[in-house]
Amino acid sequence: MGIELANKRLQSELDIDIEKLTTLTKNELQNYLYTRHLTPKHMESLADYLKVIGQSARDPNTGRARLFFVTAIELLDISDEVSKIMSFDRVRKKAEIENLIQQCE
Repeated sequence: MGIELANKRLQSELDIDIEKLTTLTKNELQNYLYTRHLTPKHMESLADYLKVIGQSARDPNTGRARLFFVTAIELLDISDEVSKIMSFDRVRKKAEIENLIQQCE
């Protein structure tokens, strides 16, 4: 319930469709974020949010959680590219998410 409410708020206030994010290629995702003028910090926050959604959506019969995790890593990658700074915090977050992906397999 809380995730659905947060998704609706992101959609109505920031024009960010969480479900759509998981269907975009990395280039499409990058364009989607740029058109919404998101900063690297915003992208990092979205990645954190997707990680939480992925953790709550873990079901071995679906790849749903994996989609959220992969998109979270792509958001962190794009954040690195945009900021032109390698953040050890983002590196740590990517490693944690990659571990979660392995647990899904």
